Amino acid sequence: MGIGRLSTIALLASAGVLGQTIQKPGLTVPKTAAVHKADVVNIFNVSYTAYKKYAWGHDDLTPVSKNYTDGRNGWGASIADAMSTMHIMNLTDFFTEAVAFTGNVDFSKSQTPDDVSVFETSIRYLGGYLSAYELSGAKHPVLLQKATEVADKMVFAWAGVRFSLVILVMKADWQGVQKNKIPYNTINFTTNTPVIDTTGIAGAGTLTLEYSTLSKHTGNDTYRELAEGTVKAIMANPSPLPGLPAQGLDPTTGLPFGGYVRIFNGNDIDKRLLDMGRRLGQLL
Repeated sequence: MGIGRLSTIALLASAGVLGQTIQKPGLTVPKTAAVHKADVVNIFNVSYTAYKKYAWGHDDLTPVSKNYTDGRNGWGASIADAMSTMHIMNLTDFFTEAVAFTGNVDFSKSQTPDDVSVFETSIRYLGGYLSAYELSGAKHPVLLQKATEVADKMVFAWAGVRFSLVILVMKADWQGVQKNKIPYNTINFTTNTPVIDTTGIAGAGTLTLEYSTLSKHTGNDTYRELAEGTVKAIMANPSPLPGLPAQGLDPTTGLPFGGYVRIFNGNDIDKRLLDMGRRLGQLL
């Protein structure tokens, strides 16, 4: 069982910790809940202790070989994934150690030869840091700092050739600056250039939660505007079928790439629109 998946189990099993803030009032848990909660905490302890022993600082543990892989650019993805779970489980030592590690992550370049996935980096690093920041009551500003650092690199996914991060982040009115409505799928973090290729709506159109949350905490609305602008562009495009946008997108033109449509897998913007409707009612 992956560490990231434990977050969901932990939320379900920890009603006594955060249930009053995330669940419907009046819900009760079965008598066996306390036992199962202890089991979940124990599973996490065993898994994370093994990660620390054999893969510390790397992205993932390979438990059979007792080794590691760096499929998410070598910035410690499992640590980013697990911090919110640690806080929910009140595993203070793990959490404090993870925050300290995060403060030293170098997002100036990938730690592997790979390009950087905008979608995966957004949901794992940016989302992981912001979740831990909010759950811990904003007491660890380094988490917001590192979330901002990685986001400031990923805005280049929306970039045209003449696009400048300084202009994007610092200029109050950046109308007329060359930028795309749809982000490219991957970026070279060393050169701050996107890999020019087509992308999919699942990755491009599901970034509003992370980027609007970052805007809320930093006061810089640029992040939210970029993510919401992508959703607006997708919604404005012609659809091959009523209400079903094409899966492929060409960020250079902002238009669909072909007329292929899928349900859910590879096209999960559909189910994300359900929560977007509540968060971004004025947009949708």
